[in-house]
Amino acid sequence: MTIKLNRPTNALQGGSYRNALNQNWDMLEKWMAENGIKELSDFLANTSTIGGGRHDTTFDTNTSLGALRAIIEYIRMNYPGTEIYLFTPLQNATRDMDKHEVITNGIIAIADIYSLPRLDLFRMSGLGKYTYELYTRDGLHPNNEGFHMIGKRIVRMMESS
Repeated sequence: MTIKLNRPTNALQGGSYRNALNQNWDMLEKWMAENGIKELSDFLANTSTIGGGRHDTTFDTNTSLGALRAIIEYIRMNYPGTEIYLFTPLQNATRDMDKHEVITNGIIAIADIYSLPRLDLFRMSGLGKYTYELYTRDGLHPNNEGFHMIGKRIVRMMESS
């Protein structure tokens, strides 16, 4: 199976995940070329990254954390050689940060239960109330500088795991 990087403008729950200059796709394509990865599917076949959002902290599969555990269980049972990395949500200016902290702690606990590498972007991303204007385009979604800053942290974490 081949996955083509077609730079879609509308996807993901009605939002857009393409920035004006396509720099995020370009950075991914450059990283793939530098690491000898010809097709995105070659990378995805052996690596899963999972980021969490916020809902509640029970392990019921109808909740965010319960669904996360179900996803991990499914990957572990069906693709035991796949590397899984967990990421917590970012701080932002548009949501309740107390609830974000609760979901962050839940994601960290799940990573520990399954002995998975994790990156606490809630506390370690560099985003916070004094940097939203600098690193986000709307207080929630990272801009190019924000993606660059976060991307460096993700790469360091994945390389050290």
